[in-house]
Amino acid sequence: MLPRYSFFRICLSCWSPLPSCARVPAEWWNRGFRVPMVTCSKTCGLRWITAMHRQYCTSSESDTGFKVEENPYFDKYKAKLESLKQSDPQKYAAKIKEIENKEKEKLQQMKKDLSTPPKIDKEALDGDGDDEKFSGSWPPKSLNEIMKVDLIKDKTAAEIEQIWNEHHVTKDCIFGVIQQGDFDDVKLKAKLCPLFIYPLPRGDGYEFILSQFDGNVIYFTPLVVYQTLKENSPPCLTVAHFTEFKEDKGIVLMAGQYDEKILTKNESLNLMKQMSIYYGKSSTDKYNAVRVFNHLPEKFNHLDLIENYKFMKEDLEEYYT
Repeated sequence: MLPRYSFFRICLSCWSPLPSCARVPAEWWNRGFRVPMVTCSKTCGLRWITAMHRQYCTSSESDTGFKVEENPYFDKYKAKLESLKQSDPQKYAAKIKEIENKEKEKLQQMKKDLSTPPKIDKEALDGDGDDEKFSGSWPPKSLNEIMKVDLIKDKTAAEIEQIWNEHHVTKDCIFGVIQQGDFDDVKLKAKLCPLFIYPLPRGDGYEFILSQFDGNVIYFTPLVVYQTLKENSPPCLTVAHFTEFKEDKGIVLMAGQYDEKILTKNESLNLMKQMSIYYGKSSTDKYNAVRVFNHLPEKFNHLDLIENYKFMKEDLEEYYT
């Protein structure tokens, strides 16, 4: 389950911007104020931030949350649908209903497939059988649930990095070691702008993955799932950062578990690369897109992300196998 933030800027049910009176000054976020809940002016009464364009808006008349005529994934059928609409309105309405029902079935199946978040392999953990072992849910509460901190705390940063990498290299996960300065920079930006979306190639199009920062953990989930399940959406990728050695050794250990039904290891690494590009030290104009997404969503254009991805594609997919 994803963390629920106390304030969202666009209603994900009716895709309408919140009234101007509900807007929150950026300095409120910067100072850490918790913003009271604000009800959407539309009939749905929900507020869920999204960067999808208005052409993705859902239909209030359909329980599927899906409107074929305004969805860009169906542009290739637009001419045929328009022709059918003119020649046989009843057949057109039946066809639209059929497509909506298929999408509803897909969403129902997705709910079943994503009923539980990824699990970590308990038998792969370090430590002997007499010690209390990690319960299996991800992420763990501390680094001690993965390896014995007391046994490595006197080693150098380079030695700890080697141990960390060797521990995870044979596991189905993503991992790495981050320098203290890089981590602190991302953490500061994430505190101000905790939400963003990233495109991933899917066939001849792109799927958007929503990310949420919650302390030292980053949760990723498909945006279409988030639209349907909201805060009950299970993550398809959960990345945890362990700061036990940050002050003493100047490093932060990172590991992430992903759901193989939704993401591959390469795609999980791709998402983390995109995150570092948009939140990292050298993000500059890229981080402007993150700020617009979080604080001025009506000015955000999701198509810019796709263009950026095309430009960065070679680097993002460099190690794909």
